[in-house]
Amino acid sequence: MSEQVPGGWSGFKPLNEHDRKVFHQATEGLLGVKYAPLAVSTQIVAGENFIFLASAEVIYPGALPHLVAVYIFQPLGDKPPHVTRVENISL
Repeated sequence: MSEQVPGGWSGFKPLNEHDRKVFHQATEGLLGVKYAPLAVSTQIVAGENFIFLASAEVIYPGALPHLVAVYIFQPLGDKPPHVTRVENISL
């Protein structure tokens, strides 16, 4: 397994408990869409950046899930993580 280059992004990998906690904390206040994380890539900076590949389903009858990239920043210290953007992914 190769090491992550400082400032560079890791490859996508399965989520661990820390990743799940960050995702939940950052997305718990979002309304109207249900997100389920599938994989994560990380970048260590002055804090930590995350890109989560996730299934997103708009909450209305008959809505179909689609793939998105959820970008989250975890600042240093005690500040909570927050979503910086969400992008649709087309295959």
